[in-house]
Amino acid sequence: RGASCLEKAHGSSNHWYSGAVLQYQISDRLTMGVDIVHEVDQLEVETSSRGYSFDGIYSIDQHNRLLFSVGHAIEDESAQKRYFSYLAYGLSW
Repeated sequence: RGASCLEKAHGSSNHWYSGAVLQYQISDRLTMGVDIVHEVDQLEVETSSRGYSFDGIYSIDQHNRLLFSVGHAIEDESAQKRYFSYLAYGLSW
């Protein structure tokens, strides 16, 4: 998987994310996975970083989903204590 982030903020530049994911469907409603990601530097003073996350998708019904993730940056010394998480709602039709 991969993505491009288009930046318009002063001093920042467009950058790339890439990674790999392993997922396992635990039940009809719950899918869990682990991601390994790489992000190239966004600002001139930053360095590229790598990280991992544990993710899940809970299907409420055919159209509604809860998505969640908890992760940690690795390898970049300045990011050693950088954790991230999110909770999101997904709608499909």
